[in-house]
Amino acid sequence: MVLGVGMFAAFQWLEQGWPRDQSIGVRLPAALVGCAERLDLNFTPVGEREPARGVSISLSQPVPQIVRQQVHLPNGDYIIALELTCGSKSGPSAPKKSKTSRPRRVSLSGEETLVVFDAETPE
Repeated sequence: MVLGVGMFAAFQWLEQGWPRDQSIGVRLPAALVGCAERLDLNFTPVGEREPARGVSISLSQPVPQIVRQQVHLPNGDYIIALELTCGSKSGPSAPKKSKTSRPRRVSLSGEETLVVFDAETPE
C-alpha cells in the first residue's frame, strides 16, 4: 500500500511538468481593436532566457475585444511577450504599420488565463 501511495505521489509530481493545452485570452485595448492585424505571443518560463513557445495570430476585422488561443505548455510561471501589430491608412500613401509590445507575467494552471494588454494608441 505504501508503494502504491508513493507511486501515485510521484506520478502527480511528474505530471505537473508535462505539456498540456492551456487557454489564453488576451484582452485588447478598445482603442487598438479597430486597427489590429496581428498578435504575437512568446512564452518564456520564468528563469529561462529563451521562449518555450511562440504563437502568431492573424486578426481580421471585426476583431473581438478578447482574442483566445490554445497553447501546449506545462503548468508554471511564464513571461508572455505580447506584440500587437496595427495597420492604418495615412492619406494617399501606403498603409502605415505600428507595433506595441508589453511583457506580462502569468501563471498557467490548466484553466483559462486572461492577460490584459493595456496600451496607448500608437502614434
